[in-house]
This record gives sequence, C-alpha cells and structure tokens, in this order.
Amino acid sequence: MTITNKKTFAWRNVDGPKHFLPEIYAVDLNDDQKKEIAVVLTTGYGIGMHYSELHVFDHYMLFEARVEDAEIALMRKFSGIVSNEGVKIIIDGEEAYVVPYEEIETIEESHLFKKAVIRNHITYNVENNTLSANSRSTNYTSYVYW
Repeated sequence: MTITNKKTFAWRNVDGPKHFLPEIYAVDLNDDQKKEIAVVLTTGYGIGMHYSELHVFDHYMLFEARVEDAEIALMRKFSGIVSNEGVKIIIDGEEAYVVPYEEIETIEESHLFKKAVIRNHITYNVENNTLSANSRSTNYTSYVYW
C-alpha cells in the first residue's frame, strides 16, 4: 500500500554551512509502536547564538504535534540571581554554583539582568527514542545571559 499524503509546511532553515542542514528523525517518541517524524531546523546562528526550531508530526496523517517550548521547560529547572557574591546558578531549586564577579570581567555589574535568561543556544537531539533539548555551553558568561 502506498500512502501519498502531501503537505507543505511554512518552515525555514538558514542557508549556511553543512552542519546547519535540517535534521530529520523517524522515531517512536511516545511508545505507541508508530514512528513520528522529528525535524530540527536551524533558524539563526552567529557569534554567541544558535536558534533551533523543532517540529514533530505523525507521518501518516502529517498532523503536527504540539511540543513544549524548550526554553520554558529549561527555565522550570534552572534559574539564577545576581547577589552580592556574584551570580548564583540554581538548578532544581538548589544552589549549584556561584560565579564570582571577578570571573565575569567582561560584563559590568550595572549591565547584568536581575534574572537568568537562556535562549540563544538551545539545540535538539534524538537518541534512543528520546527527544531532548540541550543548552550547550563551554563559557557560561557567553551563553547564560544575566
């Protein structure tokens, strides 16, 4: 049996290097024994930022499923505050780390936000039938904005 459903989506991916090409996965994300299609697009990139967009849909009916915004999900687990000690990073309600002001030399205290913001480096990955959103960083002062 051949299924000939066709649908056009108003998505866009940046033109750029090969590592920014769309990623397409056929994977059973909800354990219903049917594979969904997950499409990860790069919608913007540059120095200090990488914007990704995720679309998941049923490949038979081409119905797009609602996926929770990764930034909102991450912000439920992560927060941070500016204090007299520096920037406190809080994960799952527990203080995990304090970044002393001396380590944030490039940012004047008056330019720091009062609350942490993570938005420019969220990427998506599918591995072992699990979809994950990640905030990758090797330099917390560049990727976690205060």
